[in-house]
Amino acid sequence: MITFNQVYKCYPQGQHALVDLNFTLKQGGISFITGHSGAGKSTVLKLIAALESPTSGIITINNHNINKMQHSQIANLRRQIGLIFQTPNFLPDHTIHENIALPLQIAGFRSNEIKKHVRTTLNKVNLLDKEFLFPDMLSCGEKQRAGIARAIITNPAIILADEPTGNLDPTLANEIMQLFMDFNYSGSTVLIASHNIDLINKFNCRTLTLKNGALINDAG
Repeated sequence: MITFNQVYKCYPQGQHALVDLNFTLKQGGISFITGHSGAGKSTVLKLIAALESPTSGIITINNHNINKMQHSQIANLRRQIGLIFQTPNFLPDHTIHENIALPLQIAGFRSNEIKKHVRTTLNKVNLLDKEFLFPDMLSCGEKQRAGIARAIITNPAIILADEPTGNLDPTLANEIMQLFMDFNYSGSTVLIASHNIDLINKFNCRTLTLKNGALINDAG
């Protein structure tokens, strides 16, 4: 489903973020990508989401070269991807319900459909009782679950998570990881960037290891 073929990424300052990266992720799979800080994990996620472009090489999703997509095709691709970050960014003056509803509003859903989808999604992440609170009223773990709810509200085919448990204690981190496992069971392709080897080892998933932008291990 997702293929990197001889992908390089070099930033203007001369930093080589990715070096000759080659891998394929099968549709419906769940994988980790790990490595030291600055190894290139976040860059891989940004390239898949077409937030950045490779310096050279080919990235394909469902056999489509995303480097050759038109603007409208890129917009459609991004609607199929749920992005989750270490620190979710919410509109502080909007309730959790309103924040999570935004992707559906942008997509043109009707208000009654939005309400139904938001409540169903909040229930999946055990936040239904928090829907009318404001972001600052939530704990760190609740904010992360709300960020996940916003990312999956459109039922994306691909879920990309960048250090989603970085600010959480081990118990909350395990709960968040189990949510990703559940979404994968529902058919989404999931790629999680994390440097937490202990957490990764608790789950029997494929793990790509980067070092200085190069893939040095592909296990599982």
